[in-house]
Amino acid sequence: MSKEIQNELVQAMFRLKKMMNRGLGRDLDNANITMSEFILMREVAENTKESYNPMALTEVREYLSVSKAAVSQMLNSLEKRGYLTREVDVNNRRNIIVVLTEAGQEVYQKKNQEFFDRFEKVIQGIGETDISHFIAMINKMADAMGEQDIDEE
Repeated sequence: MSKEIQNELVQAMFRLKKMMNRGLGRDLDNANITMSEFILMREVAENTKESYNPMALTEVREYLSVSKAAVSQMLNSLEKRGYLTREVDVNNRRNIIVVLTEAGQEVYQKKNQEFFDRFEKVIQGIGETDISHFIAMINKMADAMGEQDIDEE
């Protein structure tokens, strides 16, 4: 592969990362959450202290392809802003359940609507076929790069 193509690929990857991080209109209101924080909130939105099968943070970490430290940093940031709490699991006191606060639920609901509105525009603008190809290319790239242990990040 030529140096020019390599540079274009790296630049495109950074543009994609920037678009994903700005994908929720971070500067439009005081919520100021990143896409990764939104996804974490989405994954734990149904958790309650009494949840029988709460979303495990390991699953969130794998979904986001981030390290334990990155998830911990997101949790600390969201907790500090009053969007979530960590509760003892009533079914297994050794476990902690992450629960959205009322403020967290409000932010999540608002950002969830923004998320779907924006992604619907992307899908309409690009088309489902190209979106499917894009997903396949990302997966192919991940396979070609080799699955890396996300704890090593």
